[in-house]
Amino acid sequence: MDNGGAAVENLLQFRTRTQGFSRDSLPVDGKFVTSEGLRDKVDEQGEMLPFEGNTTVFLLDSDAGDRIRHIQKRLYEECGDMLAVPLIPESFHMTLHDLKSGRAGTVPRDEIQKCGKEALEILREIRSKEREPIAMRMTWVFNMVNTSIVTGFEPAGEKECRRLMEMYEELQKAVRLPYPLTPHVTAAYYKPGRYDPKTVEKLAKVFRSLSAERFTLDLRMEDLVYQEFFDMNHYKTILG
Repeated sequence: MDNGGAAVENLLQFRTRTQGFSRDSLPVDGKFVTSEGLRDKVDEQGEMLPFEGNTTVFLLDSDAGDRIRHIQKRLYEECGDMLAVPLIPESFHMTLHDLKSGRAGTVPRDEIQKCGKEALEILREIRSKEREPIAMRMTWVFNMVNTSIVTGFEPAGEKECRRLMEMYEELQKAVRLPYPLTPHVTAAYYKPGRYDPKTVEKLAKVFRSLSAERFTLDLRMEDLVYQEFFDMNHYKTILG
């Protein structure tokens, strides 16, 4: 895909940027406080709050979905007290590029529709030109900005990295995000609060165990879709 000659992140640059925060994602002093932004998505009891917007994602095939369900199951068995209500398996996905989002009623509907129309046009162009799946390798299960627990992935090689980053850059035309792509699948959200060092160490142990169970997945072009969501458990696929 032609991205107008703009430089995109190569695999070495991607690894340099992501390995530190994904390999060592929990605070070393054991003091763990969830992010303020989490309270827009999850209430004090761990229930999902209305949170609306739109996004572009790769849906997961059944094998990858099973692996994420396994990770989710272990997390709830070992650390369920600090987690929000479980994400339903139908919500599992790998985000390519987020668009608009916010608490219910805070994002004007016309903004969602405008950028959604642009994103749909870009997705259709990508899907018309791209045919081969993009192979991805699991990296670590890690803490994502004190909001959620995710399974990280990296492209399997330079060619895969370039293709994925070029797709991301194309979607920057719909909504320009101030951060680069970090491919991941969310397995759980935290319950808002403060957690003690003993709890954090238990979570770190689970992260290490799960991260040893490496696997690969393929991002298929037919699974690249546009979605609108209403909370973190309810997504509607518009283009599929």
